[in-house]
Amino acid sequence: MRILHVVHRFNPPCRGGLSTYVSKICELQSREHNVEVWTTLKDERPRAVQTSRYLIRRFPSALWLTDNPMPVSMFRHMLCTIDKEFDVVVAHSHLMLTSLIATCRASLSSTPFVLISHGFSVKRGVLFNLLEGAYLSTVSRGILQAADRIVAMSGVEATRLVSLGIPEDQIARIHQGVDYGFFKPGRSPRDARLLVWAGRFVPEKNLDFLVRMFALLRRKIDARLVLAGDGPERNHIRDLSRDLNLADSISFPGLLNAREIASLLRQATAFLLPSTNEGVPLILLEAMASGLPLLVSRGLGLEEYAGEAALFLPQNSEDDWVQGCETILRDHGKMLQLGQTGRSLAIRHNWESVVQLLQDVLDDVTRKM
Repeated sequence: MRILHVVHRFNPPCRGGLSTYVSKICELQSREHNVEVWTTLKDERPRAVQTSRYLIRRFPSALWLTDNPMPVSMFRHMLCTIDKEFDVVVAHSHLMLTSLIATCRASLSSTPFVLISHGFSVKRGVLFNLLEGAYLSTVSRGILQAADRIVAMSGVEATRLVSLGIPEDQIARIHQGVDYGFFKPGRSPRDARLLVWAGRFVPEKNLDFLVRMFALLRRKIDARLVLAGDGPERNHIRDLSRDLNLADSISFPGLLNAREIASLLRQATAFLLPSTNEGVPLILLEAMASGLPLLVSRGLGLEEYAGEAALFLPQNSEDDWVQGCETILRDHGKMLQLGQTGRSLAIRHNWESVVQLLQDVLDDVTRKM
């Protein structure tokens, strides 16, 4: 089978849940199929790169609406190639304009179109929310309705899709994957006072709350916090930590590669996810596979993944989060219990099963065309 993956941002070997997901899927699919990835170009990297197993094509975009690129040249290239070179198109993203390009091109041909939803709604203030609502009700709804099949990674995501008018029988549930052989507990003792968060510094990650909560926790326990990653709010969060006299207890190592993240997770005592909105973040499963207990905001729909491996805490309740952190940091038995449970749950989410379930979907839509 000839498979084209379209993704708005793809930067292997850099970290990032979306890039990691697509690269893992393509690596495994390419063992049996011809695979290409089409993405955007924002720097001086080559426009075409042949990895050991699949081809990456990058297309420049003159228009970037925040982090939402519109590479017109990608559409022009699709007009000339899709029917001749590919049996199915798979679009990944948070309903970005690259997905719209793939949708428009697929609608002009008989090539099946599958959309993998990595989450499509965030909350970042009144104006942003109004614009997002308008986008979801127009462009995004059109993308969703044009897809031959949509893949959701959680029950909450599937419910959101149904609320936008997508029939349930058009939605396939396929879980997020994790390399539990790479991310695993270490042999050395953990740092008994080290808390960790990793991801993109954006408002929905709720890092303002996390830093303020940590300031209260520090009045009770001599803990340390690592905030790994990058993004538009990183400088603001760093300044906030200094304003709260936390510069010596919060570190900002920046973007880390997979090996560095795995090492950090093996050292830590707990992983914190205080977000107000999430899809299924890959780092959550990596922390579980590493044997880390989790503290997670309620209402994100992650109970089906983390289950008994996490303390689910009310969003933005500083007292509850301080108490939860105290529980993990003071109760070694509880820490081990949650961590061992998380490791057991993560082992079920191997990449091979993800790829097989996705291939079943692709086989099904191509048979029906």
